[in-house]
Amino acid sequence: MGRIAWSPKPVVEDVLRSGVGRYPRHLVQVTTDLVGVGTDLSGSLVLLSSAIGRPVGRLRAPQTSHACSFDPETTRLLAPGAGTAYDVRLGDRLVGRRQPIPTGKGGRLIGGDLVYLAGEVRPIRILGAVETAEPGVPVVVGSGSAVGSVVGAAVVPRSLTRLDVATLETISVPAPELGPDAVEVVGADATGSLVIGTRDGFVLLDPGTGTLLARHVEPAGVVGAGMVPGHDAVVIASLAEPLGTLAVVSW
Repeated sequence: MGRIAWSPKPVVEDVLRSGVGRYPRHLVQVTTDLVGVGTDLSGSLVLLSSAIGRPVGRLRAPQTSHACSFDPETTRLLAPGAGTAYDVRLGDRLVGRRQPIPTGKGGRLIGGDLVYLAGEVRPIRILGAVETAEPGVPVVVGSGSAVGSVVGAAVVPRSLTRLDVATLETISVPAPELGPDAVEVVGADATGSLVIGTRDGFVLLDPGTGTLLARHVEPAGVVGAGMVPGHDAVVIASLAEPLGTLAVVSW
């Protein structure tokens, strides 16, 4: 990972190639002075100093994807993938309390809530070439004695969950239109409708009922998607040629 200075023009200041774990996936602003780097393959969240960009510690907080501070001495780390919220004491940088939350994935902080796709955890296992995987659950195809081995877990989304990050109270709305290919909450548009990214586009859902409002399919497939909160537009990075093609969808 690297640090970029934006003024007077964007410049890469330095690059950190070790000490952040294998396959880092989540970058979390833990405090104004600390950034966390997490991976789904490790049980630790690596803490980096915002000032020097180097590791200064670790927290036993697997699959942390978001953080929020609700008092001067505590930061709450949210890990839907692990079904856990971790309260970290900033004075000694230790996890002081672990609390259960609904298991899920693909969360987005919207207002004071974490909105994410909650569902069932299914094992990811190695299949033989003639077997068929359950829709929405990734697999590894192999042969020999490795077939049948469990190599991880995936979440099959069943509902939209809105988690109050301060109280950990939850409201879950069944959303059958999500389907197994729902990937993440991209954001909310100008009317508050939720934009949910899928493997081939995105859907708009009513946040209160989970009702499908609209669907967009990108023919070439999707690498990623993003939007400016409160605006009626999504930017899609597609698999169209040439690679790197961006599509802007507005409504």
